[in-house]
Amino acid sequence: EHPLQDTHGTMVLSVVGAFWPGQLIGVAPMARYILAKTEDISRERHVEEDAYAAAIEWMEALGVDVISSSLGYRDFDSLEVSYTTEQLDGRTTIVARAVTMAAQRGVICVTAMGNDGRRGLVSPADADSVVAVAAVDSTEQWAPFSSVGFRQRGVLRPTVAAMGVSVVAAGPRGQWVRASGTSLATPLVAGTLALLIGARPDVPPWRIRQALLETASRARAPDTLVGYGVPRAAQALASLGGALGTPAVWKLPSGAIRVACYGFIPFRSFHAWLQWAAQPREDAVEGYLLMRVTGDNGMPLLYGDLPGVLLQRGQPVWIQVWVESAEGKKLSSRWYVLPQQPSFPCGVEIPESVLHGGEDQGRTVQILPHPVMAGQECVARVPGIYPGSQQPLSSVCLWDMTGRLVECVSLLPERLGQVPEWTVRLPTARLSPGLYWVEATYGKAERLGAPLILY
Repeated sequence: EHPLQDTHGTMVLSVVGAFWPGQLIGVAPMARYILAKTEDISRERHVEEDAYAAAIEWMEALGVDVISSSLGYRDFDSLEVSYTTEQLDGRTTIVARAVTMAAQRGVICVTAMGNDGRRGLVSPADADSVVAVAAVDSTEQWAPFSSVGFRQRGVLRPTVAAMGVSVVAAGPRGQWVRASGTSLATPLVAGTLALLIGARPDVPPWRIRQALLETASRARAPDTLVGYGVPRAAQALASLGGALGTPAVWKLPSGAIRVACYGFIPFRSFHAWLQWAAQPREDAVEGYLLMRVTGDNGMPLLYGDLPGVLLQRGQPVWIQVWVESAEGKKLSSRWYVLPQQPSFPCGVEIPESVLHGGEDQGRTVQILPHPVMAGQECVARVPGIYPGSQQPLSSVCLWDMTGRLVECVSLLPERLGQVPEWTVRLPTARLSPGLYWVEATYGKAERLGAPLILY
C-alpha cells in the first residue's frame, strides 16, 4: 500500500478474489483481475473523477467483463463545487457518464450505493445502466447505513443488495478481519456476475444482468432500500439455461480417454453427447458419442470415453459437450483442447466408480443415486430403445405402491428412437419416504421398470 492509501482497496479486492485456503476464499478466485487505484484519500477533488474515468477507459480497452467500484462522489473539499441532489441524475457527473459509456460497450459496471443512509446515494450509483449495490445483514435485512435510493425515469436504485455487515476480508497485517459497508457488498455482486459470465460466455452482458435482477430475492416487490434484493446465483444460471463445467480428462487402464464434467442442467429429461474435432468449430467435427450420467441433486456428472488413438495422431484434439432436452432445447460447453496429461479442474471430485472405469452403461432402468434420501432429487437412466427390439422409449412414469400415478414424462414423437439413452429427473425431493416404482414404456406394450426406495 502507498503511504497515502489505507487498506480499503485490499479488503474489497480480497472479498472477490482472495484464495487463502482455510481462511478466506473470494467469490471468484479463479477470475483474472485488473487493478486501478484512482483515489486520493487525503482529499476529495474532481480530479479524482477524471482518474476514475481514465481507469474505466483503460479497463474497457483491455477487454474486462465486469468492473467493481467501491467509490462514490457527491461532497467535495471546500474549494471544490459539490454535486446537488438534482445533479445525481445519471447523466451529469463525470463518473456516471464514464460508467454509462462503458456499459454501452458491453461492460457490466457494479458500484456501491454509499453509506449515507437516508441522505441518499453517491455517484456513479445514479448512472442509468450501473448495478448499484446496497448492504444487508446476514438475515438479508437492510443495513441502516446503506444509502436509500430512488425510483424515477423508470430507473430503480439500488439495483440489488448483498451482505455488507461484518463481511470477512483480508486485513493489513496478514490476517482476516470483519468490515461493514456497501464497499464490501459490491464485490460480492461483481464476483457473482463474473461467475455467471464464466459459466455462460455466450450470453450477452445485458442478459446476464437481467437474469440477476429477475431472480433476486425481491424481484416481485423491489424497493428503494434493497432494489431487487439479494442475488440468487443458481436461479439466475437456471434462467440462462444452465451451464456445463470444465471437463476433467484422464486415461483409463483400457487405454481409452475418459472425459467427465459436471453440469448445472435445468432440463427435466435430457441426453448428453461428447464430440471431437481437429479445430474448435462445428464443420470440423470428426465424431461424437453418447455420454453417461451419474448422480444428480441438480448437478449431474456426465462422462464418456474417447478412443486413445486420438491422442497419438500428433495434432490437437478439441472436445465439446452438448446436452439436449426432450423438448429439443440445447446447452453446450466451450471447446477445450485435450491435454496430454491428466487434468482435473480445481475442486472437482470424481466418484471412484467413474474414476477407475466403472459405471458401465446397462440395458435396464437405473436409479442414481439409490436409495434416495428424503428431500433429494434423483435421475433415472433409461435405454432409448427396448433391448432386443426396435421399440422406442415413449414415456417414463413414477408410481407409488398403492398404484397411484405420481408423475409421467412423455417424450416428443419426433425424438423417439433417435437417442440411445435418456436421463430423466424424478421429483423425489417433494415425495414422502417409501417404496416407489419407475416404469419406462416402449411403443404400446413393452416395459422396463425398477424399484425406487426413498428413505
